[in-house]
Amino acid sequence: MMKQTVRELRILSGLHAGAVVPVESELVIGSDPVCDIILDDDGIAPRHARLIIEDDHWALFEPEADLHATGTTLPEPIASGTLGEPCTHGPLCFAIEPADTPWKSQQDYEDAAAARATTLAATEAAAAEAPPTPASPSTSQPTAAGGTWQTRHAAMRARLAGALRGMHLPQLQRMPRFAMIIVWLVLLSGAGVAAFMQYQSLSASRALEAANREAIARQKRLDTVHAAIKALGVETNVRVAARKDGTVTVTGWVGDEAALKQVQTALAALQPAPELHLTTTALLQQSLKEALQPYGARLSFELQKAGNVRLSGGVKDNAQKEEILRSIKAQVPQIGDIEDYLMLPPQLVQMFRTQLRTTEFPDAEATWDGSRMVLNVKLSDDDRAAFERLLMDFSSKYGDVVPFVAQTPGDTRNAPKVMSGSAESLPFRVVSVIGGPMPFVVLDGGVKVMQGGLYKEYRLTSISDKELVFEGPQRIVLRR
Repeated sequence: MMKQTVRELRILSGLHAGAVVPVESELVIGSDPVCDIILDDDGIAPRHARLIIEDDHWALFEPEADLHATGTTLPEPIASGTLGEPCTHGPLCFAIEPADTPWKSQQDYEDAAAARATTLAATEAAAAEAPPTPASPSTSQPTAAGGTWQTRHAAMRARLAGALRGMHLPQLQRMPRFAMIIVWLVLLSGAGVAAFMQYQSLSASRALEAANREAIARQKRLDTVHAAIKALGVETNVRVAARKDGTVTVTGWVGDEAALKQVQTALAALQPAPELHLTTTALLQQSLKEALQPYGARLSFELQKAGNVRLSGGVKDNAQKEEILRSIKAQVPQIGDIEDYLMLPPQLVQMFRTQLRTTEFPDAEATWDGSRMVLNVKLSDDDRAAFERLLMDFSSKYGDVVPFVAQTPGDTRNAPKVMSGSAESLPFRVVSVIGGPMPFVVLDGGVKVMQGGLYKEYRLTSISDKELVFEGPQRIVLRR
């Protein structure tokens, strides 16, 4: 008994790209629910095409083509080919493959389609240049591409008829009884396999049909909400999306309370009503400021279109970055996507080095040694004030994530400069404390240390009217 090859239709483009359906001999493709294969892509007609499959060949006909009329001729197909050859008809691109054949890559299918188009074009050109000869049904020859569909169809029928004529049924009567039993068992097994495959094909077709119906319904819900948002004129900062369970969500912000109430009232009237995560611009900005407050001045945000927010600043490591993103998303559910512009310490150091070199310090060096930023720059007395302003500005934003050491080789007054503090228990001496909006301390040798600076394993963590606090091998508090 010949083994039946299970074939499947593979959708290669459109909304249903990647879908697979077991197929047999004939089916109708279209957007109408009565079709065997339902596709809802733009450009798919209610009855798009009729697909015929015989042996290792397939052909695509107009949906109303009469393929079962008596006679020897068939309508001319739109396209035809063998298993594995992709076909494009309008927005539909598909291939018929044996079920046990691995999927090809998109590039392989495109290459196959291009090769097939080249072959067909060459065949048509050769046929156009050849001198006309009288056509005869008894002498028609197959084309270079495998013959017309009518020729292949007739050849397949002839092979089947020849196979039936070649069977010697009387031999079955001479077979021993046990052989007859084996034959019947094989036949019954084959019938069972065929029935199972038919059931599998029907189940897959029904599942695809149900998925198609749900996709159409989900898209209609999305379109309805989109239309309502657009009619209200608030689509700029509002995003509409659908979850896997079909629930439509609306996130974002609008100008003021009046606009918010108008949107809420309009969307609540829809059935089913979408899930709303909306707020006003002012309330959103306040919520974001509160969510970012634990991280100080080193983080900032900027509102973007489509309900998105850009987050910028510095973080200690990737773990802290993920923690911040999760926290903001949980505390401010009205935002859509967060555009991540957060920088790790090595990126912050590179940014500061670029800032130094593009201002007044082209020879400045700033490197990250894995735990702190090491600065090496030659300063004159005139340069020192400008350098300190740049360093103070950087430290005020990122000092808690980028500890730093500043070395300024030069004369003895500008000895090794490393930001930190001093006392009897410290390996250095604090000479003076300078107040103001960005206070700092001056150490022996002229070293100036801002809050957050590190020197000889001690970090200056606090400057107040009453005390200085250094953290290091031990915690030291200097009373003023």
